Amino acid sequence: MRQGTVPSVSVFTKVLQHPFNRSRRLRALGRLLWWQLVAPRNGEARQFGLIDRIRMYVRRGETAVTACYYCGLFEYREMLFLLRCLRDADVFIDVGANSGVYTLLGASTGARVIAIEPGSRAHDRLLKNLRLNQIDRADVYCAAVSSAPGQATLTTGLDATNYLTIDTQQPAEAVRVLTLDSLQLPAGAWRVCKIDVEGHEESVLRGAVDFLAAPELAAVIIEAGGSGTASGGRLHSIHNMLTAAGFNLVDYDPDENQLAPAAIDAVAVDKTVNLIYIRSRQWCNSRLANARQFQVQGRTV
Repeated sequence: MRQGTVPSVSVFTKVLQHPFNRSRRLRALGRLLWWQLVAPRNGEARQFGLIDRIRMYVRRGETAVTACYYCGLFEYREMLFLLRCLRDADVFIDVGANSGVYTLLGASTGARVIAIEPGSRAHDRLLKNLRLNQIDRADVYCAAVSSAPGQATLTTGLDATNYLTIDTQQPAEAVRVLTLDSLQLPAGAWRVCKIDVEGHEESVLRGAVDFLAAPELAAVIIEAGGSGTASGGRLHSIHNMLTAAGFNLVDYDPDENQLAPAAIDAVAVDKTVNLIYIRSRQWCNSRLANARQFQVQGRTV
């Protein structure tokens, strides 16, 4: 056994208290200890089962991927909402795809996926994960998303938290920029979009006027926070832009499989959070009520 670093108490607590690991804490503890103490430290990738027959490469330092290795569906509420809403005739747009956790989850439903990731290293890993699963219903863009097309600078070396920057002292790489309005999407297909852009959310939404107005766009999952933790002002700006486009903020209980209205003023402004916005509660309730089941680490969800 290679010498490893014992994980902190907070890591143990998060893994063992995660809702996916209820009633299976011993197994979760085993996965955590194996990865921390035995997994390769030379950059080599291992494979693990993400969902159903979908597999994924995992390496040390890939925080979003290792979180799913420990906890199955790490962002339990948001990921189950996505899985239960999507169908094989739909389109899932993954903005800030990183190594592809959400992209692969979307693909597992049979939906067509559009994955957008600007980081060259993450983009390469995303492509490898798609090839591993022979997923061909995917369009992948090596680009950032903002309010206007062009060029930008993206930090490097921060794994899933790389962000667009103008700091010339920060290790970074030049990236292409596109807008959501520039995407060519199939007409008539229901769409769900996830946005995870580490503090650049407002600019993404400014470049998505037509994208947000399309009646086919049924739901948006958006992370507020990241490298520049969401201030109350920016949080409300994101909320106002989405509500102006006809979306409503909701909470989702994955165990009860139920939606409830949510208030933006109840969202903590000092934490990074994922917000779920829907256009039609009737549409979402119908999808949730008729969702199929998935297999994650031997558990049916």
